[in-house]
Amino acid sequence: MTPTIRTMEQWFSKRLLSLVFIAWVLAYAWLLNQDRYMAFLQPRFRGLMYMGLFISGVFALVSVLAHSSGQDGEETSGAWIRGGFLILPILFLVGAHNTTLGGYALSKRPLGTSVPGLTLEEKILRDDPSLWTMDIRDLPPVHEPEKPVLLSKLLRNWKDYEGKEVLTEGMYHAPKDSPEGYGMVFRFYVTCCAADAVPVGIFARGKGLDSLKNDQWVRVRGIVRLEPILGQELPSMEVSQVEKLPPPATGEQYLYF
Repeated sequence: MTPTIRTMEQWFSKRLLSLVFIAWVLAYAWLLNQDRYMAFLQPRFRGLMYMGLFISGVFALVSVLAHSSGQDGEETSGAWIRGGFLILPILFLVGAHNTTLGGYALSKRPLGTSVPGLTLEEKILRDDPSLWTMDIRDLPPVHEPEKPVLLSKLLRNWKDYEGKEVLTEGMYHAPKDSPEGYGMVFRFYVTCCAADAVPVGIFARGKGLDSLKNDQWVRVRGIVRLEPILGQELPSMEVSQVEKLPPPATGEQYLYF
């Protein structure tokens, strides 16, 4: 190792902890800017994000002051290992913040609160019936002359809509084991964070759905009713009109309790 490289290594190893904590401060600030943290957490946990920003700021300040007073840590490879572990979550957050839940998560998670089945039919047979009536807090609807009905409101007040024409929005996915001609228009509801998100939606069939790709956001119009699907009477829509939509902002993609 040349003297120059050795000098640089010593300089960075002495300041590594301070740099890592400063990186955490910047990461928290970045997540709070434009509500990026809502790709992972409920909006009500915004206070925890500010708490994390404050704590990481205190650690950064203490570390910088300790270095300036000459209280440096050991200049060993262990410092680089510890720094690497501390910086790894930041790399994950930056790389994954634009990746929201979609059809893959739909296929892997239960439709309700029960143990997930291996197939769509098993999920439906095992799922908690309260899936269709859970009290989900509505997000503000799209401001248009005709406002789409949120899937949460549609399912919670099913008797008010059954047999009528409904306009609603969500993400489209056609599971491989769904009945022929059917897909699902769904969204995720979140209790705490994306890790506990559960899909909620309706089966859909009809005009224009066969041209859609999985995970495409859509606005669909059609008559909603209960239909016998995989041995159960389940909410479905006979689609008469479908419109492709760009993905909504991160904070508007999920439904929250």
